[in-house]
Amino acid sequence: MSERHPELKRRVADARLELAAVILAMDAVDERIQAGEKIHSLQEQAAVEQAKNTHAQALADLLRAEH
Repeated sequence: MSERHPELKRRVADARLELAAVILAMDAVDERIQAGEKIHSLQEQAAVEQAKNTHAQALADLLRAEH
């Protein structure tokens, strides 16, 4: 499907990697919280939400380009 649109395919892959990275960062903060550290993960949660939106948009753009 994405052979005709390598740039869009690359955007989806980049967005997926970014999403994975921010999820791991959020998990790391959650582990620190569970260990008793007095911090919050609001910033990381917002980063995950933004990365999810970016990934969804990149995927939608790729799918739309194919139709």
